[in-house]
Amino acid sequence: MADNSQENWRLGGTLAFPITRQHSIKLYGNTGVYSRTGTNFDIVGVAWQYRWGEGL
Repeated sequence: MADNSQENWRLGGTLAFPITRQHSIKLYGNTGVYSRTGTNFDIVGVAWQYRWGEGL
């Protein structure tokens, strides 16, 4: 029987900084720490978050 196991380890984190009651900025990053499938990657990003609805 062939060994077709696929194993990946990823490490990431997110930081959120409130700007106002409804707005925040998020910084995030993720990396492929270990991969048996050859699909390593690195990603970083910035996102603007808007919160709406009742109860603010």
